[in-house]
Amino acid sequence: MLARILALITKEFLTIFKDKRSRFLVIVPPIIQLLVFGYAATFDLMRIKFAVYDEDKSSLSRELIAKFTGSTHFKLVKELNDSSEIEYLLDSRQVLMILHIGPLFSRRVINENNAPVQVIVDGRNSNTAAILLGYVNSIITDLNDKLFVDRYGRSLPLQ
Repeated sequence: MLARILALITKEFLTIFKDKRSRFLVIVPPIIQLLVFGYAATFDLMRIKFAVYDEDKSSLSRELIAKFTGSTHFKLVKELNDSSEIEYLLDSRQVLMILHIGPLFSRRVINENNAPVQVIVDGRNSNTAAILLGYVNSIITDLNDKLFVDRYGRSLPLQ
């Protein structure tokens, strides 16, 4: 049975490659697609629309927001005054991400060296969400490194 299938496949390939037009149709379009899609398909996200819900409103929370707005990857479109707008903004696709900074953010950073920040991401496109979270992680890590240097006068040891 397997020998018959292999014989049929071989016969079809020989038939296709005998004709010049068939050869062209089999070889050229995949090469063109490889070249075009290789340059057109990019996974970089630029100017991601996001909103901020800053309950702390301290200089440290503003510094964190400035790191996001200073990045080429993010574009601040709205500052929220309460949490009731969060669901609407995500559901209406006005933003892809909401950065929520809690009310005791700066105090916890100073006193406890640990302050959680909530990042709410529209997860309808999981690839976009994963890339976006990578950018967020990078920005927050940069801020952590800066705060560590400011406090201890040296950079974090590499692990």
